[in-house]
Amino acid sequence: MSLLNLFKRRTQDVFYTRILVCSLGAVAESDLISDFDIYSRHFGGVKLERFTDADQLMRSLSDKYDIVHVLAPVSSDGHVAGSQITGTELIEKSSGWGTKLLWLASSNEPEGYIKGCKVNGNKLNVVMTVDRGEHRLPDFLEKLLTQMHAGASMPVAWNRIAPQIPGKPHPDAPVTIFYSGLGQVRFL
Repeated sequence: MSLLNLFKRRTQDVFYTRILVCSLGAVAESDLISDFDIYSRHFGGVKLERFTDADQLMRSLSDKYDIVHVLAPVSSDGHVAGSQITGTELIEKSSGWGTKLLWLASSNEPEGYIKGCKVNGNKLNVVMTVDRGEHRLPDFLEKLLTQMHAGASMPVAWNRIAPQIPGKPHPDAPVTIFYSGLGQVRFL
C-alpha cells in the first residue's frame, strides 16, 4: 500500500441494510407510512415502530440499525418529542450502536437543531428536516434511494439530485440540514 492510499477517502458499503422507520410523539401517520413504504420498495430489512416514549426509541438503537428514520417533533431547545432526551443524545447513542444514517424526518424549526442536535464529530450521516413540504420529502427520498440502490454513495446521490451550489434553489427538495460525518457510505 502506498502512502497516498492511507489518505484516500474510502467508500463504506453496507450490505443487507437494516432500517428502522419510527415515530415518537404527535406526527402525521400518513408521513410515517409514506416514508416506510419508500424504504420498503428499496430494502428488505425495514421495521416500522410507533414509540410512546423516547426511552423506547433509545433502547431500540441497540438492535443496530444501519438507518434510523425518525418522525418526531424537536423543541426549540433540542429535546425530542417533549422528552428529556436531546437530539445530541440521540445522535451519540445512534453512532455508538453503529447507525450510519440518522434522519430526523419531521418538519422542525432550525433553532432546535442548532441548540440541541450537536453532531460532535460522531461518525454517521445526519439529516435534520426543517420543512418536509407536502410531497417534497417523499419524492426526494425516493430519488435518493433509487440513486443509492444503483450504487451511488449517499453524498454523491444527494448532490446529483440537489447540487450543492451556493445560492442555487432546490424547489423540489425538502429543506434539510445534511451532515456527512460518515462520508461515502453506500447502502446495498
